[in-house]
Amino acid sequence: MQHHNWWQFMKHGVDSAKNIDEPELKSKLIIIADNGPKPYEGYDVAYSYLEFSRWKYQDNNYEDAIKYARLAASADNTWAEPEFILGWYSLLLGKGNAEEHLSNAIDRDKRILFRVANNEVCKQYPHIINKLKTKYGSLAE
Repeated sequence: MQHHNWWQFMKHGVDSAKNIDEPELKSKLIIIADNGPKPYEGYDVAYSYLEFSRWKYQDNNYEDAIKYARLAASADNTWAEPEFILGWYSLLLGKGNAEEHLSNAIDRDKRILFRVANNEVCKQYPHIINKLKTKYGSLAE
């Protein structure tokens, strides 16, 4: 199976698993993805790993949540969501460089600044929002 088709199939499996509460199935999907065809690049790869990150976050496994979000961010350097999530995790968990991740997200998609400025977790860090607004202008208005 070609790389693109394999990861597209994985993405559909991940989408289906989001709607059922089966931890064992989710764990199996992660194992299958970890053994999937390389390179780990493209939107479908990023999408799958970002969802794995969310699952791990919900399970309070923050180390793996961050690991999978990083994999997602490196798999598709045009998609802002993984960097936003890494910034959000950094703020919430007090680990990592939130400003750098949020800035990377905004570099990928300027609309993210509005989301940062209006996110309940991000709003607790007005100094970061102000720095980002200064750097990127008034896109958050």
